[in-house]
Amino acid sequence: MKIVLRTVLVFCLGFIFFLSPQKSFAELNSSDLNQFLTSENISKEKLEDILYMYYHEDLLNFNTVTELNAVLGEKLTSETLQTIISDNEFTDEAELTQFLQNNYEVEEDSTIIETYIYKTALENALSYYTPITPESLQEWLISFDLTSEEVSALFAENNDSISNYRYIEDMQRVYFEYEFSKITPLTEETLQEWLDENGLIQEDVEALFVEYDDAITNYETIEDLDMAYFSYIIEKEMKEMLNKLGLTDEEFTALNNHFESLKLEEREEELTAKFEEFFSRFEDLNLDQIEDPKDLTDAQKTEISSIISDVLAIFDLKISFTLEIDGKTQDIQLEDLIFQDTIIGDYSLKSSLLDNFVLDTNSLENFSLADIFLPDFSFSINISKLDGTLLADLQITDEFISEYLPELKESIKQFLSSIPSLPTNGNTDSGNGTSEPKPTPPVITGGKLPNTSGNYLESLLFGLFLIGIGTMLLLKKRMA
Repeated sequence: MKIVLRTVLVFCLGFIFFLSPQKSFAELNSSDLNQFLTSENISKEKLEDILYMYYHEDLLNFNTVTELNAVLGEKLTSETLQTIISDNEFTDEAELTQFLQNNYEVEEDSTIIETYIYKTALENALSYYTPITPESLQEWLISFDLTSEEVSALFAENNDSISNYRYIEDMQRVYFEYEFSKITPLTEETLQEWLDENGLIQEDVEALFVEYDDAITNYETIEDLDMAYFSYIIEKEMKEMLNKLGLTDEEFTALNNHFESLKLEEREEELTAKFEEFFSRFEDLNLDQIEDPKDLTDAQKTEISSIISDVLAIFDLKISFTLEIDGKTQDIQLEDLIFQDTIIGDYSLKSSLLDNFVLDTNSLENFSLADIFLPDFSFSINISKLDGTLLADLQITDEFISEYLPELKESIKQFLSSIPSLPTNGNTDSGNGTSEPKPTPPVITGGKLPNTSGNYLESLLFGLFLIGIGTMLLLKKRMA
């Protein structure tokens, strides 16, 4: 189930990344690149992985092979490998290989030279690890609010010792392996210790468990109790968040039952294959040079729409949107949000929304999104099954955006604050018997809301969809 959830989220986050404005990239001549790959006996995918993991670079950033060679450096050979082994105080290649395999750097059936290919890549990988010294160990203990005695005792329980490790990261990995494998019997004493460590009151914990038809007495270990408690907390917080989007208990149950019926845990292999196919199709679109959705070709738009439909079909879902302004309603499709420059600007309701719209920019301290979108504005996200059965109808509200997306609200406030006040013919007494023009709010007519630092609303809407999907999957994982 972890693989399915991770794959869904990675795919969708990648899609949101596409929705955001992208900078232009340089591009290495394909003929030169192919010649380089052949001469180096390396695939393009492997090269991209090495650049990203060990150099924090992207292949698209290089104009020439010369630039690429300058960054990669010399190839890793048996001789240079021995030098690195000696410099890092490893006994031999076998010890270094075991160390890297233990830390998931090198696969079991691979070698150091096959993995890193370049000398600098291996050096950069090893530079990540911090040698254990009294100072670095103390710094690590403080960062996790631990004592040397506690850590030493845990290692001793497992017939191990901190002195067996050379690097902080290696020791840390093993520490948490030991910590998570601990089994602490649930007793009155250990329960109180757990409550004290987490700043909890037993009555509050018991009340939470009652809400889920559960009880502390159903658990035999502190670890199981801890997992159950925080699962309930996460579920409760997610439900509260979704309730602020107008998700009722009935809708929550309908969504949960829907995902229960999909039996995702039994389809892990199938779903993994499908999402690998989606990634491949997305890469084939060659979107590296696309800076604006308007630049997409009809063929690219068709394929993107097809990918979206196929993703939703896996979950037997259909997503649509409804925009209502001053009693006028218009249905909007997900594809429209992606391909249109703005949600409102390309629709007939544009004039109703923006023309002759007055906003007082001198009173922004406690403004509401209703001040921007007009008092009678609503945007609904409709989640249905493919057969048309409505599962949930979510509402974007000012309260939700203020709590969960404050950056969006702050960006709009900054934009509105930058609009100068415009004088009118109205008069007001200045207090000295003279009349002065009274500033009035500026009038914003037509056009789009600001493009501050990304396509906020498009990403928001798609993100809200992900919140619903992610919540159900998390609940499903807990119940499985």
